[in-house]
Amino acid sequence: MVAHKYFQYYYPGLNRRCESAVNSRLNYGYSIVRGCVAKYLAAHGFLLSKGIHHESSLNAFNLVDDMIESFRAFVD
Repeated sequence: MVAHKYFQYYYPGLNRRCESAVNSRLNYGYSIVRGCVAKYLAAHGFLLSKGIHHESSLNAFNLVDDMIESFRAFVD
């Protein structure tokens, strides 16, 4: 809910599925940060598939997706 309001404020009309240059750049930046966070957590022995708020059985990086939220502002 908060993320939706945040993106509508900074990027009006943008959603996850739209194919715009802004969305592509954000996805690229998030993937770089996600990879760095995943590498750090795995190196310190965390189980990446066990998340706090993210609980998808199809996502192997639930914990990473929980931890990346505080770094999204750097990419944005």
